[in-house]
Amino acid sequence: MADEGLDRGTDSPQVIRGVIAGALGLIATGLLANYLTHAGPAGSPELAWIVGYGLTVVIGWQYLIRPINFGEHHAQ
Repeated sequence: MADEGLDRGTDSPQVIRGVIAGALGLIATGLLANYLTHAGPAGSPELAWIVGYGLTVVIGWQYLIRPINFGEHHAQ
């Protein structure tokens, strides 16, 4: 009976996928920007940061924030 409050119905694999996607998004963005700094045209590293971070935020929202049900009430 004491364990009823612990089960909140979270989808742990979805959260883990979101964290991994976010970490990979940040790492890939940094690597791409570094490569473009040395080999790409002027302004391309800045564009890589904007697009890379933007996609990372969208993916993080999709997997981490959107599934939260703020309207759900838990019985005590």
